[in-house]
Amino acid sequence: MAIALNQQNKQEQAVATMKTALAKFSNNKQVKDAFDSINGDFVNSKLEEAAKYFDQKDYQKAIEIYSMLNPSSTDSLLGIASSYQSMNDYDNALKYYEEALKKAPTNSEIAYYIATIYADKKDFESAKIYLNKSISNNKNNNNAQNIL
Repeated sequence: MAIALNQQNKQEQAVATMKTALAKFSNNKQVKDAFDSINGDFVNSKLEEAAKYFDQKDYQKAIEIYSMLNPSSTDSLLGIASSYQSMNDYDNALKYYEEALKKAPTNSEIAYYIATIYADKKDFESAKIYLNKSISNNKNNNNAQNIL
């Protein structure tokens, strides 16, 4: 049933159906594989939908769509952070960038994004810490090197 729902682009219903099946048959590899596939389709469709709203500068709607992904992914957290940053809400942007960095601690770009927000907030000491982290994660991050 979940596969049919997924094919009809009713991914939220398909994921809910698969979660029920997974709860009942938690040791069944076929159920787990089907859930992973359907959930992957759902996540990708939501990321694409949110990105469209972001491109249209409807940042609140983008945040709403990105927030539907539970558990959140690095991509959804980055989307939320970028949306807040685009609205000049630097405190919320930092919050979500830092959550993304926890999920991907060696991602040089995320550390760089955090550094730029701290620089915008005139907190140059914190900016420097994150620029150094960015460079330590990727010695070829020219953006971070140029600012430092």
